[in-house]
Formats: sequence, C-alpha cells, structure tokens
Amino acid sequence: FEAQYEDFLIYFATRWQGMTLWDKYYNLPEEIHDDPEVIKHMRHIDKFINIYWPKAHYGTAKHYLESDYADEQGTGGTNYQEYLPPELQQRMFFPELWSESEKNQWGKTHNEG
Repeated sequence: FEAQYEDFLIYFATRWQGMTLWDKYYNLPEEIHDDPEVIKHMRHIDKFINIYWPKAHYGTAKHYLESDYADEQGTGGTNYQEYLPPELQQRMFFPELWSESEKNQWGKTHNEG
C-alpha cells in the first residue's frame, strides 16, 4: 500500500494543509468563532460523520453478516465488531469543542449538544 500510494498521500496532505474545516473555523473572527450557533453546527458535523454514520454502517454490516447470505470476505478480514463501533474508534474531528465527559462517552450515547 505505502509503496503504491505514499507519494500521492504526501502530495495530497501537503496540498490541503491548512484548508480543513477546522482550520477555517479556527481562523474565523472571534465573534463568529465563539458563536454558539456556529459551535452547534460544528458539533453536529462531528456527531453525524463520526457517530451516526458509523452506527448506521455497523448496524447494516451486522444485519448482513449475521444473515444466511453473509460472505465472510465482506469484512475484508477485519473483525467488524471490534473495528466499526464509534465508541471503540474514538474518531473525533473537533475534540476542542467537546467536554471531557462528552469525549469519555463518545459513541456510547448520541452526545447531544
């Protein structure tokens, strides 16, 4: 994998450095950066991509893989039960926008707020 994609990945990372949504948010004027509505939307993006979608994906994978039509190769050899749940992944785009308590409960609840 690395031999095939290393140059592209380095180019891609370098090209997009400083252009992420977090970079754009972080560089907003303070009155916008601290606006509760802006923070609410940033947190929503984080939850949707890193909790809600993975939970839906996990549910679909579980339903399929536990069915009579399951193909063991469908997992690519991974243990989906240990890989897919967001509470195990702990993937978070904007950790600075979450309290320690919310981070500790990441994926276990819907992290409302």
